[in-house]
Amino acid sequence: MKVMEQYCEPCVVDFPSIVVNAKTIEGIFNKCLEYFGVSEEYVKMKNRKRERVLIRQMCMYAIKLNTRKSLEDIGYFFNGKDHTTVIHAINTVNDLCDTDESVKREFESLKSFVTN
Repeated sequence: MKVMEQYCEPCVVDFPSIVVNAKTIEGIFNKCLEYFGVSEEYVKMKNRKRERVLIRQMCMYAIKLNTRKSLEDIGYFFNGKDHTTVIHAINTVNDLCDTDESVKREFESLKSFVTN
């Protein structure tokens, strides 16, 4: 019986994180839109204005944190963007959080909003 407990216990401990990560790209994206108070078109539009780009990058990162979807799937959702664009988005948000306290507070607030 000791052997069963050894192998089964980690499965039970990890189960809640699997349930949390079972969210959809669309569901997380809609929560992000609600948080920022913008439309889907606003975020997905091909536009390089800093404000729009940062919102789009934060959305990509929030989706990656809250789903088990691949970088390719997330990029495809954002009008067929490449997986490297999603990697760049994650790195950019991380770097900005390290250097800009207001961006860090905003992203922490978004993460909290999305998970509740």
